[in-house]
Amino acid sequence: MSNIIVTKSNGTTDVTYTPTRSTGLISEYTDQSSGLVAPQSLRISHNLRPVGAKGTDRHNISFSKGIVETTSLQFLQGSISMTLSVPRSTEFTLAMVKDLVAQMTSYLNLTANVTTLMNGGTPEGDFNVTGPFNPSIV
Repeated sequence: MSNIIVTKSNGTTDVTYTPTRSTGLISEYTDQSSGLVAPQSLRISHNLRPVGAKGTDRHNISFSKGIVETTSLQFLQGSISMTLSVPRSTEFTLAMVKDLVAQMTSYLNLTANVTTLMNGGTPEGDFNVTGPFNPSIV
């Protein structure tokens, strides 16, 4: 396992996730600079069907961020997860999977969409965003 580097919403700050644990189909990473009080972590897991079996393979990526609320000293955690479910079929191609990922990225790539989701709404409009993922783009 090696480090995974992702970029924050400002488009310029990188976060380095360092491997902390791997148990076959589950790998966990931690942002070592986040410390114990406000930890940031990344978890990648796979649920694969046996070789030759029909069904659906599932791949999950989850980012989480913890904080301690200053008024109550309560530990709070926010997270985002994406599960990629891929049928075991020669007709369901890698290009189709890449299109699904691109569509999700495009949808979340607009700050207005994330804000609307946070307010319980359903964003509408053109999600044809190109370039690297950067939620600060409006």
